[in-house]
Amino acid sequence: MTWLAIETAPRDGTEILVYYETQYANGKGCSVVSFSRYEYWSVTAVGGHDCEQDFDDKDVKYWMPVPAAPDK
Repeated sequence: MTWLAIETAPRDGTEILVYYETQYANGKGCSVVSFSRYEYWSVTAVGGHDCEQDFDDKDVKYWMPVPAAPDK
């Protein structure tokens, strides 16, 4: 998989993996997010629970589809 420009990301509520750089929290990282109906990127789940952190478009730089779970 390759990181893609955030401008090409789906904005229909599909969960995607994003790379962000922000002044909040740890500053850089990856999260599974979706584009909300309120027109911002919202973290959908972290560690099995909902998270309240949201990102502006300027924070989110790249995206890729969420990878499939590993086969056991």
